[in-house]
Amino acid sequence: MSPTINDKDIDDIIAKYEGLTTKRETLSQNKVKVEAELSARRRVLKKVMDEATEAGYDPNKIQEELQRAKEVVMVKLDNFAAELEEGENMVRPMLKELREAG
Repeated sequence: MSPTINDKDIDDIIAKYEGLTTKRETLSQNKVKVEAELSARRRVLKKVMDEATEAGYDPNKIQEELQRAKEVVMVKLDNFAAELEEGENMVRPMLKELREAG
């Protein structure tokens, strides 16, 4: 005796096929969305890398570039603080003299 295929078996096969076809279509749509987002992000990344290069930074060494920039800023701030202190030291005796005279 050979197994027979009845209407329920056929309906099950059709339902499974339709379910898989729907999943395939959803997956295909999601793949297109992911590819589009990836493409957009690549464009943004390229733009940022180009801007960094134009600004004098090497995007492939951004951590080192940022550290170097931070060090430059810190040196300039230290110089500024020293100049301010020098100015305060110059003005302090003058203010004392004005207070004593007034």
